[in-house]
Amino acid sequence: MSRFESWPFTIIGNSLNKIRGLYYTGQYLFETPLHLACSQANIRCIEGILALKPNTNMQNRMMLTPLNLFLNRPPQNEAILRKLLDAGANPNIADAYGYSSLHTLALQPETDKTRIFARLLVEYKANVNSLNIFKETPLNMAIDKGNEGLVDILLESGASINFPDMSGRTQMEIALAKRSRHPRVFKTMSKHLIIRYYCGFPVNLRHLKEVLNSKTCRTFKKRCEEELQQLESRRAGDSTVTFYDILVSSTHEAARFLFNINILVSLQEFDKGESIFGSLLMKKFKEALERFHGLQIGIVAVRKIFPFLPVTCIDKLVEYLDIDDFFNLHECSSFRSQIL
Repeated sequence: MSRFESWPFTIIGNSLNKIRGLYYTGQYLFETPLHLACSQANIRCIEGILALKPNTNMQNRMMLTPLNLFLNRPPQNEAILRKLLDAGANPNIADAYGYSSLHTLALQPETDKTRIFARLLVEYKANVNSLNIFKETPLNMAIDKGNEGLVDILLESGASINFPDMSGRTQMEIALAKRSRHPRVFKTMSKHLIIRYYCGFPVNLRHLKEVLNSKTCRTFKKRCEEELQQLESRRAGDSTVTFYDILVSSTHEAARFLFNINILVSLQEFDKGESIFGSLLMKKFKEALERFHGLQIGIVAVRKIFPFLPVTCIDKLVEYLDIDDFFNLHECSSFRSQIL
């Protein structure tokens, strides 16, 4: 074996026989050193390789990225996961079976580390509604495994409960079918169903009626109604906008609210505490704040490119643009200014 052929073994060094096995079966030919380090969860090697700024999204012959391989092992070191993500690892690249990072994580046993990993992946824009080749979302798999903590995180992050799988069953129907086997998961799903109903999300009313047969869910429904009354009467700063208005608004509408500095400050100071709707409100604020910054750039750019366009037209135009569009407009307006 040449010096070049042997160097990955020297680098990984965690289990020479395992690495040698990868090489002789031909799998090494499709792997980068980062793949090998992540497959063995060799922390020192992962850190050393990342220092060389490699391509973190290379896929092996099973379409697995180093991140996929790292998540195939029981979650342990969230600092390394963050380093992989900071280095550009894309949590939405799927393997040959359509399994994204969240799908892979959903197969792991429920632990505190699993929940930490899930929140970290969501923070780095992991798609909670990605589908594998079996039309399963990560939520489907978390429900099936009885992973109540992951179910809660996925639902808080906007996971749909209405996507049918290959058998035509939605996530809520799966939870209803498994309620005796995974009662905690069913309870969590039921609470989120009630919350979404009051926030104006599309829900199956038959499912809602079924979960309200439970006394616990009826009590929770009453708590939701009481809290919504409080949000309806509580104004954001000195504006006429209530926290309820923000909660049920679209992301674009919420971003428009933030042009009022008093509303912006009120949301920054909002303490969700034990609030039922607090997490949803803060999620809406985070999304709105990102769009607000984009709007500030986009509106100025549109005015530079179309100086005679009425304000009402500009407001309507930017409603249909996303964050990338705003930055593209900014580049166009800058280029236009240079050539004029």
